[in-house]
Amino acid sequence: ALTMTVGNVLALWQRHAIRLLAWSSVAQAGYILVPFGAASAATGRAVGASMGYLAIYAFVNLGAFAVAAVVGTRYPAQRLADYRGLVRDEPGAGWALAFALVALAGLPPGIIGLLAKVVVLDVTAGPTTWLAVVMAVNVAIGLVYYMRWLRELFRPGLVEGSSRYDVPNGVGVAIGMTFTAGLVFSVF
Repeated sequence: ALTMTVGNVLALWQRHAIRLLAWSSVAQAGYILVPFGAASAATGRAVGASMGYLAIYAFVNLGAFAVAAVVGTRYPAQRLADYRGLVRDEPGAGWALAFALVALAGLPPGIIGLLAKVVVLDVTAGPTTWLAVVMAVNVAIGLVYYMRWLRELFRPGLVEGSSRYDVPNGVGVAIGMTFTAGLVFSVF
């Protein structure tokens, strides 16, 4: 409960993309640990829920960090405002980051984040219902900062028709692979 809450509250106040992802990762680690708090009777289910959540989270978070690496080549300060208009300026990276953010938030079409959270919440039934409530509150906090960043991706840029980003081949492949894996997991 403390890991989720501290991670989300500190991410909520971040205006720096990498720091936001870092504190969000702390909160996500808390979500991964939730089933172990409820593991009194379902240790196998707790491990399975946590591992499934970790696998899904790893794909979308790696994709978000890969896009941040691309944006960092042009804007080393990594402010959320630096992502303004990314979907228009660099559609591949912009849409991949948008998908990663909605998946991390647990919203469609990034349904994998939602399903992972539902599986984790399902394991917390019974005497640890309070932990499920704490998790639900923290998911709502996470929605605020993920949506704030997502809004920047779709806002009109400061200069219309600005040049595209230089996306190194390896980073482009990583973005494509994580985006594809996230979509595949969402469909299945």
